[in-house]
Amino acid sequence: MKTTLRDIARESGLDISTVSRCLSGAYGINKDTRAMVVETARKLNYIPNSLARGLATGLSRTIALLVNDIRNPYYAELARGVEDTAFEAGFDLVLGNSDLKWERQMHHVHAMASKQIDGLILNPAGVMGAKATDELARYRLPVVVLAATERKSPFSSVRVDNRGGGRLVGQHLRELGHTKVVVLGSNLKQRNLTERLKGFEESFGSGYRVVLGENSHAGAKAMMEELLAAPLDFSAVFAVNDSMAIGALEAMKFAGILVPQDVSLIGFDDIPIAALLDPPLTTIAQPKYETGVVATEILLAKIRGSGKEYVPAVENRELDVHLVARKSTATR
Repeated sequence: MKTTLRDIARESGLDISTVSRCLSGAYGINKDTRAMVVETARKLNYIPNSLARGLATGLSRTIALLVNDIRNPYYAELARGVEDTAFEAGFDLVLGNSDLKWERQMHHVHAMASKQIDGLILNPAGVMGAKATDELARYRLPVVVLAATERKSPFSSVRVDNRGGGRLVGQHLRELGHTKVVVLGSNLKQRNLTERLKGFEESFGSGYRVVLGENSHAGAKAMMEELLAAPLDFSAVFAVNDSMAIGALEAMKFAGILVPQDVSLIGFDDIPIAALLDPPLTTIAQPKYETGVVATEILLAKIRGSGKEYVPAVENRELDVHLVARKSTATR
């Protein structure tokens, strides 16, 4: 049988109300009494009932993070920023993966909301248009979206300067003398990725083509294999994230294409393995851990400010990116 507050009260000779106040950190309790109750609870292996506490306080002290695929090292580092910040604030974290499927993402949202989470950090599986926004808003949860949102969105957002990062890619390849570039993109509509493409076009101009496929290592590998089946008519590849860049690199190595001697390669994210590849990957570094921290700080502020009422106050933050030039790009 689980130890209850009644068991601790009986053992310590106090009433249940005093025991509850001691364990909840309430004011007005003698420090020696509190220490005795805490020690009694420890000896009896007491585990607080978070559901009961949530009913009393209106908070479950649990937040959720939904990402595309935690196997991508980008999301792993971001999730660590979320978890560390939540932990320091006394909140627990639950995690879900959407696999870039809106239906799966909303299944997680529904399940988590039914478990009374206090707020949600969402890396959206697609464009947050009016329909998607309305579907999410009906849960009346504090939400922080990890992407650009629509101008009238009720949700706060944290994003990096994806468009500026795309411009850095185009500028870098132009300065190296490349005039024919293949961009490996996603066939799903994701605001972060489309912004990278827009920025690239702004700085590179003409002379590139976009190939769309599955947003994954395997997807980029398949796209690259198909491109290499024809005579080589490009000198550089821009993959819209590092996971896709690694898939492209694998395909080129298998086909005997030398990077960067034959084809330069650049990614976006600067995941930890990027610097360890052969050759080390040129990429756009974005503050992954910091993004998780900032998103969680905004969410916790909304939770603490809302109490039991939904507060639709919106805060939008954009974090800087920078180019990390390594050995996968070279002068044409």
